[in-house]
Amino acid sequence: MRFRTFLVIAVAARCAVLALAGFRVSRSGPKLKVSINMLAYGDAYAGSLWESGLSRNDETAKLQVLIENESNRPLDLFMDGCSWGDPTLAFVATTPDGKVHKLPSTPLEYLKNAPGFVRLQPGQTWVRDVFYNSTKWSEFRELISKAQAPLTLQAVLTQDPGSMTKKDPNLWSGSVASKAVSVAVR
Repeated sequence: MRFRTFLVIAVAARCAVLALAGFRVSRSGPKLKVSINMLAYGDAYAGSLWESGLSRNDETAKLQVLIENESNRPLDLFMDGCSWGDPTLAFVATTPDGKVHKLPSTPLEYLKNAPGFVRLQPGQTWVRDVFYNSTKWSEFRELISKAQAPLTLQAVLTQDPGSMTKKDPNLWSGSVASKAVSVAVR
């Protein structure tokens, strides 16, 4: 009984943090699992390899968001690189003082624009590379440039295809968040 009470409190706390950042997490529809994969960086020539974490200065530094189809049917997700897919991924960062930051991607303008999709078969995982020091993630880059301590980070995938679901019945709709991970900033 204690574990169940703890689990309910933990889920409620996670939803409260996401609500503070302006996200609504929906559990309806086919199930997707989102997780964050932190990569280790270092200087091989200097003989150092850092623990995994966020690098302030490396323009090529990235983290990975893994999106797994846990349903029993194919699901279509908007690809990044178009106006439908770019805003589907965002992050929520919590600083040690408890302040919550919503970190969306910076909207881009496209000369040519059409929706692109990734079809995830049941059990299949899509890896989205996030180059967080790029101009596409300017709010993310700004936050880690000032961070003095580890951050708690969550990835949030939100997709609202609207009337497009009539054309594509496999088009996933909803919002799902990863578990929070503590990450160092270097």
